[in-house]
Amino acid sequence: MREFLASVAVAATLTLSGAASAATYSYDISDYNPGGEGAVTGDLTLDVTAGQVTAGTLELTGGMLPSGWTEFTAVTTFNACGGTCTNWASGNGDQWSGAQNNFPLDANGVTFHTGAWGTGYVFGVYSASGTGAPYQAALFGPGGATEYWTYNDAITLTPAPAPEPATWAMLGLGFAALGLAGCRRARTLRAISL
Repeated sequence: MREFLASVAVAATLTLSGAASAATYSYDISDYNPGGEGAVTGDLTLDVTAGQVTAGTLELTGGMLPSGWTEFTAVTTFNACGGTCTNWASGNGDQWSGAQNNFPLDANGVTFHTGAWGTGYVFGVYSASGTGAPYQAALFGPGGATEYWTYNDAITLTPAPAPEPATWAMLGLGFAALGLAGCRRARTLRAISL
């Protein structure tokens, strides 16, 4: 029994330490009107490790967005600036560069894209004040008939009500403590009855 409880304690400790360095943040997007062409809403999810966005998804709906501009993926492998920032190829959004995926979001922001890198659409979200709210966004198209360029549009990011990994870890630790207390009580009652 002691070995079991020790393994539960070790697992809880490892879970807590992992949760401290990695977490998922979800936001609801509102008050976004890119280029003045209609209100856009959406959901933004960021996986963060040690202050860097390591993965993320974005879904936008509404406004005058062309078809195919709904689901975006965070750019986590950069192709310019020595591997530390993005640079959208000429004709495909070259106005967007310098993203570093820092979290909390700063003035460099996080870049998302659809399709293959350099051929799809780009969305960037960044802090207008340097770090933290208020936020702004940029939305770029691939040129030609679907060309679409807009930037420095206000956007509101509201944390979505979802438990973070640290919350789940604390809940697990609480259940482990309750189990330990129950085992001790059962053992005490058994000893008293003998």
